[in-house]
Amino acid sequence: MSLIEHGDSREKAFAESGLFNSFRGYENIWRLLITPATNRIFGERTDIRIRDEISDEMLLLCQFHYTVMSSLLRAQLHLERRHDGFYFDFFCALQNVSEQVELFLLVNDIIHGAVLSSWEELVSETDNLRSDSLRDKFLRKLPCGGTEDWKKFRNVCADIAKVRNALVHGPEIATYLKDAETELIPRTNKHQKLLWTYLPESEFDLKRYFTDADKSTQKLFESFLEKLNAVWILVDSELTEEKIFSSASLYHYGVNPHLDATGTIA
Repeated sequence: MSLIEHGDSREKAFAESGLFNSFRGYENIWRLLITPATNRIFGERTDIRIRDEISDEMLLLCQFHYTVMSSLLRAQLHLERRHDGFYFDFFCALQNVSEQVELFLLVNDIIHGAVLSSWEELVSETDNLRSDSLRDKFLRKLPCGGTEDWKKFRNVCADIAKVRNALVHGPEIATYLKDAETELIPRTNKHQKLLWTYLPESEFDLKRYFTDADKSTQKLFESFLEKLNAVWILVDSELTEEKIFSSASLYHYGVNPHLDATGTIA
């Protein structure tokens, strides 16, 4: 099965975009974990609806995985259109991707791993998922959490968060710091607030506190995709047949741990 033939409209758009070659790991996980949770397994391969007997955890896994792809498409669209203030929407989209990646990895461990026992435990232990530091505590315990690939991905996510926070939480000042060709965005929230009362007197000061929106966004996006794909490859490598066909995963194929022996929802 493939995204280009059996995906929904957004999945097909992803498969036809330049993103596909940069994030091939997405289709591998989609084929391995997501498609069996849909009605596609019953012969109608275009029936993308989630099967009724799928557990809540598996539904969350599908949603997080899908949102990673969808928000990447949205980020690319902002880059291509370069509309006024495109960088604001671009960084918000990438911030969403980074958060959905975390949640995908955590719920994937609940289903196929051994660190977390339930979604309820994760929610209660992370202040309803709001605490970044508490989520990170669990993420570091996952098999991928101590790898170099995960550390590199986290580093680029931190770079994205700095700019996103500056744009979302700080005053907008880039509008009057324009030249004829490009627009400047702050490197951090601290710099943006500082420059609200202090205008740079030289080009050197501008480069210290601001970066070219066009060049920085494209470069950051390429780095983000590279490191994201490396994480997805790690997840793929950890999903052995034993894990996929374990008792916690058999509901992919019609056996749901949420059903009792008579087939009634417990």
